Amino acid sequence: MHWIDSSIVIVTIIGVLLVAWYTKRHTRSVSDFLSANRCAGRYLLTVSDGMATISLVSILAMCELYYETGFNASWWIAIGMLVNILVAVTGWVQYRFRETRALTMAQFFEIRYSKKFRVFSGIVCFLSGIINYGIFPIVTARVIVYLIGMPLTVSIAGFDVQTTTIVMPVILSVAIFMTLSGGLIAVMVTNFLQGSFATIVFVVLIVYMFIKFGTSNLFNALIEIPQSATMVNPIKMEGGEFSGLFFAAMAFMQFYGFMAWQGTQGYNSAAKNPHEARMARVWATWRLDLLWGMLLIFALFAFIIFKNPQFASIGEPIQSALSQIPKEQIQEQMRVPIMLRYILPTGLIGLLCAAFVGMAISTDDSNLHSWGSIFVQDVILPLRKKHLSPKQHIRFLRFAVIGVALFVYCFSLFFPLEDYLFMFMNITGAIFMGGAGCAIIGGLYWKRGNTAGAWAGMITGMSLAILGIVLQNIIWPMLPELSQSYPNITWLQNLPEKFPINGMVMAGLFALIASAVYVVVSLITSKQAINMDRMLHRGKYAIEGEHIEAKTSAEPVKGWRVMFNFGGKEFSKFDRFVCYFTTGWTLVLVLIVIVGSIAVTIIKISDVAWLWYWIGRWGVNLALALVAAVILTVGGFKNTLEMFRKLKSAKRDEFDDGTVSEGHNLADEQEKPDVLED
Repeated sequence: MHWIDSSIVIVTIIGVLLVAWYTKRHTRSVSDFLSANRCAGRYLLTVSDGMATISLVSILAMCELYYETGFNASWWIAIGMLVNILVAVTGWVQYRFRETRALTMAQFFEIRYSKKFRVFSGIVCFLSGIINYGIFPIVTARVIVYLIGMPLTVSIAGFDVQTTTIVMPVILSVAIFMTLSGGLIAVMVTNFLQGSFATIVFVVLIVYMFIKFGTSNLFNALIEIPQSATMVNPIKMEGGEFSGLFFAAMAFMQFYGFMAWQGTQGYNSAAKNPHEARMARVWATWRLDLLWGMLLIFALFAFIIFKNPQFASIGEPIQSALSQIPKEQIQEQMRVPIMLRYILPTGLIGLLCAAFVGMAISTDDSNLHSWGSIFVQDVILPLRKKHLSPKQHIRFLRFAVIGVALFVYCFSLFFPLEDYLFMFMNITGAIFMGGAGCAIIGGLYWKRGNTAGAWAGMITGMSLAILGIVLQNIIWPMLPELSQSYPNITWLQNLPEKFPINGMVMAGLFALIASAVYVVVSLITSKQAINMDRMLHRGKYAIEGEHIEAKTSAEPVKGWRVMFNFGGKEFSKFDRFVCYFTTGWTLVLVLIVIVGSIAVTIIKISDVAWLWYWIGRWGVNLALALVAAVILTVGGFKNTLEMFRKLKSAKRDEFDDGTVSEGHNLADEQEKPDVLED
């Protein structure tokens, strides 16, 4: 890179390191390290959690998806958007989980089920998480290497060493420093800063690319490509990996697996109250709209440059660079980063690289914090007989963070990825999510769900997911060689090159089976309903400051009604406007999908008409999302200052460390009716 580009990256990294070091003074307890002492506001949560969730790996995965499907993915994703917004505005799972005051999901499992189930689910969650996260460092390193144009190998002591093996520990070291400095406080604040910076960078890049190529030229070039119908006309979209079944499974997993995945588990308990947690999810839908819209534009630029002959002079050197990459799967992952390297000028390359490095660090520090915390909180802590002092506890957490970093570095070096990033992330995530989803939903919303059902559902989901990974990544790649050894076996000769069921569809199928097992086993073995008010700290078990109190003495809204009670005391006028507008806009998009899908069976809609629809649809969407981004940025800075003020004067509770004291496990209530009102 030019020295200007390098300077941008270095200054950005030094800046966030200094901020992380500053937060260290506020980390005085285990609760501070794990959940920022539950002091985070909605805007800070939205941006920082979003930055951690939308990793560089996720960006490449979405670019893969959009390059294959174009605008059409957005047509079918609209159904998932409806699920996503309903989950957000109703506070589905998030609200009730925050009411339990559990610091980790497995702590909730101990409260709701048993200590043994907490340890077991903690182990499954930890293993699933570090395997899923295991490919992130190598993918990130490849992006940095190819984006900057670094040599693929360097000579050290006479040996040729892959450059990625050097880049990985550099990025991981920065993330380790941030995580160890201030725990979730440091992670959350630096993620917010990097998230705000990345949003600005992406907007600048898109404006530059439209100016450079010309808006009308690009859209005309898209229509001229023979395959363009599959990019703008959802009815003509080809099947393949990203079929209708893929999007249906994605929508289902958004509902079923919400909060089951623990890669950002610290944020789940960091909100200053349950309502702030709910509103953070509502605002997150707009931030996602902005990000997905920008990634769609990047992918379409790549599609046009590679497929339209009029851009051959630009596309040929990019294609030549891609052809130097030995594996086809890696070529697909690196397509958009290498394209950007060739078309962006000095300065913008530095901004893009700084944004990508920031995303990588944000994902790394969040994952290191999450998986390290889960190992200590849900595996080591429940098995210890003696209570750890806060200093000992935080020391354990820091050692665990370093251990996770060492594991993922080694895993990235040796694991061969044979699938789309999207598919790998979903099938490995299903090891835990397949059974955890039913245990979470059943535990929070169903009085009859019990420990036996949770065990059965978790084991079923985990076993099926492991079987899917083995079939897809170990057994299936061996079959071509086996077919050559046994040419007379007909079915071996006719097998497809890839495993016929992709990771997303497998994840959805396994979740359905695990849920059925959970329900059946719970119905067979359940003897008593549990006291939900006690678990959720409602009624006579309420904790001061956890909810905004009503001015009247009327009976508070309970149960499922609280999910749709936008007029409740917790909602300000602006909150109600945001919830109704967000829900209404999503319903309009879903209605368009339903009406449009029916209309195309009666009238013919040209590809040009479809293109104009997408231009209008995404133009409005991006404009609204940009307004939301401004509000989130301003509100996030305000929330950060408020959090520091609260942390400065907050009273720390030494025993607020994730342990469940005697008499607070609710599973016994199903066996002892006399303690239901204890």
